[in-house]
Order: sequence, then C-alpha cells, then structure tokens
Amino acid sequence: MGYYKRYKSTRRYKSNYSSKYSGLSNYRRRSNFKTRTKNGYAQYNAGNGWIWTHRRVAEKKMGSSIRRGYEVHHINGNKRDNRPSNLRVLSRSAHRAIHRRWRK
Repeated sequence: MGYYKRYKSTRRYKSNYSSKYSGLSNYRRRSNFKTRTKNGYAQYNAGNGWIWTHRRVAEKKMGSSIRRGYEVHHINGNKRDNRPSNLRVLSRSAHRAIHRRWRK
C-alpha cells in the first residue's frame, strides 16, 4: 500500500490542500507532525529531528535506507512533488550529470 494512499480513506477534516495530498496533510494533523520547507524541499519533524520528506518516501519505496553517496532525484524537477513515482535514487555523479544537462 502506498505512502499517501494509506491515510486517504481515514480523511475526517476539510483540507485546503489539493485532494492528491489531503490524506497526508490530515495524517500530519492527527499525529502532531511539524513541517517546514527549506531550500524548496519539504521536511517533517516527528520528534527525532528534521527529516527530508523526499528521502523518507524514497526509502519506503525501496524498502531500505539510502546508502552513502546516493541522492534522490525528482524526475519532473518539482522539489515539492514527493510522490513515489516521481522519485529515483541515483549515485551522486549520475544525479549531477542529469542536472548539468538541464542547465544547458
């Protein structure tokens, strides 16, 4: 079951967010997550320090932690789009090569 879809069926609150993310935002409200944005990337704090949302979603998708020297790439270039289908884990050199091509 997907990270976002898991909480969509338990929606109780009216949300100001789009329906695509409303299940997650309601989950944050019920569990007292603190959220913020830093450098355009979403972060959350569940009581044990700030965690990059895109890295956590990629770890859930892979089923293991992201190894040292690897980075998470947003396929569509939108830093706030943290859907599992939009994230890919790449080596640091491959990730930088992709962004070098985008700058040209």
